[in-house]
Amino acid sequence: MAAGTAATATAAATSVGWANIALTAVATSATSNAAISVINNQGDLGAVLKDVTSNALKGYATSAAVAGLAGYTDSWGRELTVDGNYKLVNATDRLKAYAANTALKGLLSGKDDAKSWLTIAGAGAMMELYQYSVGREPDARPGVDRPEGAEFTPLDDGFIPRVTADGVIREGKNIGLNRVDGCGSFYSVCHGTPISNTLDNVPGFNAFSTLQDQWMINLEAFKGGNMSVFENLGSMPPALLVNYGSMYDWYRLLIESNRKSNAK
Repeated sequence: MAAGTAATATAAATSVGWANIALTAVATSATSNAAISVINNQGDLGAVLKDVTSNALKGYATSAAVAGLAGYTDSWGRELTVDGNYKLVNATDRLKAYAANTALKGLLSGKDDAKSWLTIAGAGAMMELYQYSVGREPDARPGVDRPEGAEFTPLDDGFIPRVTADGVIREGKNIGLNRVDGCGSFYSVCHGTPISNTLDNVPGFNAFSTLQDQWMINLEAFKGGNMSVFENLGSMPPALLVNYGSMYDWYRLLIESNRKSNAK
């Protein structure tokens, strides 16, 4: 294949991928708003149709634009590992991706005050930090049991392995200590124990534990020894902040759309 043809094919594939991401965002946003409208309008299909085709159109377009650009810049400054995780390879290019995404979100938000821009920039930075640490976006859903057992071994690239459940890739249960010894008691907090399973049902809590576990794995690799209790406990507050800040960035458009719908 000639160089020009190859470049054209690559550009076309990129455009198709970007379009697919944008269309998926539109479909997801439309479905969410329709479901909320059905509840708010007590099943009045006429009112639902009006909501979905008028008030939410700007939200759909915004979701599509933001998701499209995010998909387009996903590979800037990082590469995808064989296990499906993003690994940073060029901080400068990744900073450009962050700046481009932040600028678009700020412009499309329609707000020109410093507080709004700071919120958007801060949430985007937390998403970048989460992805840099874990290799992927946070998953608000509960973790699932690991077929091979509660304890896991980090992948060759250092990231926490995920689980394929019913043909879908999910996060494993990561709340608690990553070990089997000493986890037989009802009050123990290890992966898959009763307390862990209860906390697993809190939206986003398993994603927080995934991030905190990853930080501890990286710390132990850096220092060549086990983490201390103070390191473990001390990393929890910042991990909570980064986790839920990144989730706000991920679901911000849906949250704001729902807030506006409820305010009417």
